[in-house]
Amino acid sequence: RVIAPGGRLYITRTDYEKRVLPLFRPDLLWPPLRRPRVILLDPGHGGPDPGTQNFRYHLREKDLTLDVALRLRPLLQAQGWTVFLTRTRDMQLVPDKIADLVTRAHLAARYHADVFLSIHFDAGPYPSARGSMILTYPPAGQRSSKAWGARSDAQGPMPGNRLDAWNTVLANAVYHNLPRELRTNDFGERIQDISVLRNNGECPAALVESAYLSNDAEAQRLLKPAFRQQIAEVLAAGLRDYASLLARLQSRRDR
Repeated sequence: RVIAPGGRLYITRTDYEKRVLPLFRPDLLWPPLRRPRVILLDPGHGGPDPGTQNFRYHLREKDLTLDVALRLRPLLQAQGWTVFLTRTRDMQLVPDKIADLVTRAHLAARYHADVFLSIHFDAGPYPSARGSMILTYPPAGQRSSKAWGARSDAQGPMPGNRLDAWNTVLANAVYHNLPRELRTNDFGERIQDISVLRNNGECPAALVESAYLSNDAEAQRLLKPAFRQQIAEVLAAGLRDYASLLARLQSRRDR
């Protein structure tokens, strides 16, 4: 959040420590993290929950997220990651939707994951909306990007992922080249109170929306396996960059 009293620009201390410093001086972050080796991929939705749908092209978000996750898994394994998925077929983990989301987040602790990445596709209020974005949980004391003035968020977000600054590092690495490589509009990084991020306190976590399924032009692209493969490859490259950054930081600490 930027304020401008007296015509001078200021940001909050929280934004500086959790959103700016991680991008320019990740070596100053605490606690330090080891090089990540285990990742939990979360293909969004599943079972009775189809997610966003494009009825013209008969596309369901739950099918696309799983397809991308299954394409991404071997790419990450080739980089040396140990990869787990919250689901490998069309299913909901538990019958209750809210409990399902909490269960997905808690699997990060069960698998001792170093990274949690939830894969989704977006929908907009207007058919013309198109583009990509990545979401992280709001740092302690901050509100979500779309909740200013909302009564449900009046007290700020509940305590969630304790690795606020590392969430920013992860999101930046994963998303940095995604809009350019996919040739989509860049909606940047947003902070939102999302259940799979709120209930994940064990590792850096992010949720990526690579394209708008509600936009027919982007839905047409998603019909093509080559585009879904490209999404997986761009995500794999971003995760490789994240792992390389943490490896460099660890090497400096060990000197």
